[in-house]
Amino acid sequence: MVGGRVEGSEVRANVNHKRAQLSLVLLAVFLHLPALFYPDGASHSSVYNYIWTTQFAEAFASGEFYPRWFPQSFEGLGGPTFYFYPPLTYWVSGSIAASGLSATVANVIAAMMFSAVSGLMMYRWLRPQTPHALLGSLAYMAAPYHLYDFYVRGALAEYASFMWPPLIVMAIRNLRGARSIAALAAAYAGLLITHLPVALLATVFLIVPYGIKTFLDDRRVLIPGLVAGVLGIGLACFYLVPALQLQGAISTDLLWSDYYKPATWFPWNRPYISYLLGIPALALALIVFGAAIRGYWGAATALTAAASIGLIPFIWDIHLLAQVQFPWRLLGLVEFTAIIALVLKPQMTPLLKLGFAIAILPVTMFSVAAIATLRTPMDMALVENKRPDAPEYLPRGIDKRGITGTQRIPNLDVFAGISRNAAITVTQPGPIVMGRADFPIWQVMHKGREIPHSGPLISFNATEPGVYTIERKTLPSETLGWAVSSLALAILALLWAFARRFDALFAHGYDQPVG
Repeated sequence: MVGGRVEGSEVRANVNHKRAQLSLVLLAVFLHLPALFYPDGASHSSVYNYIWTTQFAEAFASGEFYPRWFPQSFEGLGGPTFYFYPPLTYWVSGSIAASGLSATVANVIAAMMFSAVSGLMMYRWLRPQTPHALLGSLAYMAAPYHLYDFYVRGALAEYASFMWPPLIVMAIRNLRGARSIAALAAAYAGLLITHLPVALLATVFLIVPYGIKTFLDDRRVLIPGLVAGVLGIGLACFYLVPALQLQGAISTDLLWSDYYKPATWFPWNRPYISYLLGIPALALALIVFGAAIRGYWGAATALTAAASIGLIPFIWDIHLLAQVQFPWRLLGLVEFTAIIALVLKPQMTPLLKLGFAIAILPVTMFSVAAIATLRTPMDMALVENKRPDAPEYLPRGIDKRGITGTQRIPNLDVFAGISRNAAITVTQPGPIVMGRADFPIWQVMHKGREIPHSGPLISFNATEPGVYTIERKTLPSETLGWAVSSLALAILALLWAFARRFDALFAHGYDQPVG
């Protein structure tokens, strides 16, 4: 300060900072303009995005904040989709659609927002470390796999998850007290309720390794880091506890077919030119990038990229990791580490030039696929008629013949004539089948008492004439999940409000690293 005024250099820095942020927002708009012109492009998951965003919007309009059960799915049989799928992405897209926009446009706007946030968070992470922070943030938003994820795969939740890694590593680096614990816990919880497979991969390949690196520099971060991790999981328990407890009630066997085994996607097991020049070629380019740059981030890039195409033995034989299905989901994280490595040590070596040359192949393949996807509209008549949802959310025991990794719409014609009403008037005793998928949240009631029922559609034996109704009940796992999340949230609020007092519980002297 000079004479009560901020010096000119500081003013210019603030202006440049605001211009950088504006540039990131404008790039997010630009990157998604094609999708705004063709919002109904038939990406791999466009149907699910439409079905889920539509039903979230309808639930919001009726006053339901967290719609775990979707009544319209599977031709009106209903499905427990969001007992198992993380909700954050569709809270955003559903809110936008609830304002009156179509679900397809709402999904594009939501993706635009996620992209802008990911760039802004990347900029915040890089800015103290390099003068190339803006360039790195722009590159993160426009990275090949990122855009392939949105335009071709239509993986809206996975696309949203890319905004969390910059926040998480920034929080790990700044673990210095109670508020930093709260920040890390909130960011990790955000990732968990955005996309669970990416959260698992990020934990194994990014968070734990970077946490170990930070611990080796300053051993006092161990306890705050562990506390933050536990609190982050606790915050997400409202979703995690029911999702884990109810696995046996749905058709999870569909998730473990050969199509969803990681080894299926290793290049030598999928020797098709259109595939090899896409994802494996991008992984190869990223391996070269990592090998060309010394240091932690270069090594992390090379090793994680190698893992994404099966070049590191046995990793994908680990049961928990095998459940992420597609090993190349790692590429979004690899692009994150690669960009950090590039902007921290920007030196164009021959090996780095080779990496960029290889990257031309997947960028070209992804661009061609994106154009084809945009120009192929969804069959909206089929979508509105069938209301197809992810078949793994069908009730256990239902006939799943004909469902494959690529043919995902179940044949439910056998149930077409069954009423979807929640009540039935029985005129004579006997077996009854109602047109609703069975799930533990449902109970059949008659004259104030519960009638035993079974699945896959709700079936029971009516012992006497009268009205039988299907009513919803709250499961113990839901109550437990909310209780744990509420407790974690209360602890975080206390950490934030009384940060100075809690800081005394942790190691002193954070200004100087130990060891």
